[in-house]
Amino acid sequence: MTSEGPGDTFALLRQDAEAFLAAVAETTYRSGAGLEPVPSLAPLFERFSRLASPAAHQEVREAWAAAPEGPARTRLRALAGFTARHLLEAGVASLRDRLAAAEAASVLRVEGREIPLPDVEAALQNEPERTMRARMEAAYAEALRSVSPLRAELLARLQDGAAALGYAGAAGLCRALGPADPEGLARQAQAILEQTESMYEETLAWALRRHLHVRLKEARYHDLLRLFRASGLDLVFPAPLLVPAAEATLRALRLDLAASGRIQLDLPERPGKARRPFVAPSEVPDRIYLVGRPAAGLEAYEAFWHELGRALLAAHTDGKLPVEGRRLGDAAVAEAHASLLGGLVREAGWLKRTLQIGQPRDALWMAHLRLLSRLRRCAATLQHELLLPEDGNGEARAGAYQYLLGQATRVEIPPELALGDADPFLASAHSLRGWIGATLLADGLRERFDEDWYRNDRTGPFLLDLWQQGLRPTLEALLQQLGLGPLDPEPLLRRITQHLQ
Repeated sequence: MTSEGPGDTFALLRQDAEAFLAAVAETTYRSGAGLEPVPSLAPLFERFSRLASPAAHQEVREAWAAAPEGPARTRLRALAGFTARHLLEAGVASLRDRLAAAEAASVLRVEGREIPLPDVEAALQNEPERTMRARMEAAYAEALRSVSPLRAELLARLQDGAAALGYAGAAGLCRALGPADPEGLARQAQAILEQTESMYEETLAWALRRHLHVRLKEARYHDLLRLFRASGLDLVFPAPLLVPAAEATLRALRLDLAASGRIQLDLPERPGKARRPFVAPSEVPDRIYLVGRPAAGLEAYEAFWHELGRALLAAHTDGKLPVEGRRLGDAAVAEAHASLLGGLVREAGWLKRTLQIGQPRDALWMAHLRLLSRLRRCAATLQHELLLPEDGNGEARAGAYQYLLGQATRVEIPPELALGDADPFLASAHSLRGWIGATLLADGLRERFDEDWYRNDRTGPFLLDLWQQGLRPTLEALLQQLGLGPLDPEPLLRRITQHLQ
């Protein structure tokens, strides 16, 4: 390593990053699709030891700090962020394997039912009996307590590893090398919580009474899961129409669901297949796996469209871009494109024309209440994630989480969720920026191509131009390029308010 010049060193790092991410994607696809058991991560990290070198990260970091503003500096920042995270994850790979094995082996036994730990939240969503849900939630909390020591150790080691690299914890690493200001975003998150508090509380209380016959002050986490499963809408979001609706919508845009074969769809039912759809980008843009299990319901439709948006972005990214622009750039850009298409379930015209829902008012109302609840939960999660380096012991962390998330969701949240729900690398920041950005992108499409932009054949070529840029620009730069202004949550809040009041 030291015998090579910086340019050669960085070229090798970029090659290794590409190869490592391709290997991870192939592994993720095969295990998530139910084709193979979940493998160990540690051997994969060992194959790419150069990426886990503190010296290599320090070289990239110093080169980034010294570089003048411009594309080269942007690339170096992305590479520095990747090498830092990879280094930290390599140090906990064996621990992650132990945690994954413990979670996979954990099975809840409730009233004669056996529920694997990874399937509990889906089971809670689909359980109509409140008494049974309460027992399941209690067993869920107990199961989470059994893996909490491993989760706490994982979190502590990631924080310590970031500190050893000279950052103020994992959040400090994101603050130094990420594309956005976490504190500025946290202020926006607080404003979102304050501005939507009364509207959310009133609409949630009404929905709980109407659909579950539960008063807000008595509501628990499992009630929220059941409410937003919205099983009463399954008939208007039928499973057999999910993929044909996607094909028809993209055809109207002059787009192709399979992106000329670059997107490989894996949709058959299979034992061991992940419940939620996901994307595994093996080679960007040439081999992108989109894995799903077509199901009925509002959530199933939104989740599939969300991942389809992610897959389309990857499959149309310019293959000549460096690895930073194809894989290592601003994750909020991918979230914005994904949420743009996921948001079709909140477009009245699309529901009427594509799904033939004559009166979509109830579907729109529930979809926007669900969005508001997720938005508030994401805002509170960001606040909690920023506290992770400071909140002391596990009990304090769980208490802070329960308070913040309880205030945001207005239901009682099990504190045992704290260790699994928070990402020390601020995943909630990417989600929050992406959701705000998706609304601004949709507003821009309406301005250019009218309210029914999703069936205008001029929209497709416009989206292709955006997708070709991949993750090269930050989300803020992309919005500025389109003349859509700063990353402001007000348009998103206005749209939610229009449908809930």
